[in-house]
Amino acid sequence: MKQNISKAAKANGISASLAHNRIKMGWSYEDAVSRPTRKYKQAANTLTKPKNKQHDTSERFSQKAQLKLFADGHAARQAQLDMFDAQTSKRRDWASVALVASVAGLIAYVIYASVTG
Repeated sequence: MKQNISKAAKANGISASLAHNRIKMGWSYEDAVSRPTRKYKQAANTLTKPKNKQHDTSERFSQKAQLKLFADGHAARQAQLDMFDAQTSKRRDWASVALVASVAGLIAYVIYASVTG
């Protein structure tokens, strides 16, 4: 009999979310809760040391290159903000036109109602 997926997975040393995701991907119940997780090599998850030991890893880019990257990123972000401001102001303009038109229509209706009686 199948037991609770979370309990079965935890009993086998697997996280509950991993077992649920495996089942969503089409794994059988038994495989999802019993197959162990992949083991990663330690070296794959760590940065390799630079071959040239004269330079520190924090100095990968020169200060000039770092400033250029920062300036390029800042310019791109500023362009995005300018585009957003332009779109927002267009929406604001159309909203004020719609408001003026609706107020003008309301005034015309009030005048018409007062004249006709």
